[in-house]
Amino acid sequence: DSRMTGSYVHELLDGINRALKADHMRWDEASDEKLHELTQNCAKRLRETHNSGYFKTDKRAQRIGRRLDEEVEYTAKAIRDHFKGSHAYVDKSELKFGGNGELTIDTDAGSIDIRGVVDRVDIAVAEDGTRFLRIVDYKSGDKKYRLSEVFYGISIQLIVYLMAAMRIYEGCIPAGGFYFHIDMP
Repeated sequence: DSRMTGSYVHELLDGINRALKADHMRWDEASDEKLHELTQNCAKRLRETHNSGYFKTDKRAQRIGRRLDEEVEYTAKAIRDHFKGSHAYVDKSELKFGGNGELTIDTDAGSIDIRGVVDRVDIAVAEDGTRFLRIVDYKSGDKKYRLSEVFYGISIQLIVYLMAAMRIYEGCIPAGGFYFHIDMP
């Protein structure tokens, strides 16, 4: 199901990001070979535990797992290419917020503490030291961003995530919120 594959993809990208940080490497410094190695290593570990080891259960599940691994590796290379030549970097993946008052909305009925997980937080530093913040939400489906849906309050996820990140990353200037589609061309 799409929630299972979506969470697998998110965890795999988070694993790649954590492995790059552990190696003291930025995304734009990673070679194709390094991204392949990290994808394979993270996928091997993740397949053991994700959804009770579903991607090891039968040939069909194994095929789905391999396809997702390919999509993530392709996506990792695209992420790397987006950062080349910029002063931006991934600061955090899977940033959890809520429960600590990062984003509380007061209503007539009381306060609402909004919780969520931002897939990726990017920071860019200008020559004068100004820090810009961008949030990225990975989508494995075909979600389209429509301004009319934001206007009518139907699709406010990116705005809410950006608001939460702005409270966590005080002093940063918002550079935007973006969907990043994970799929093969």
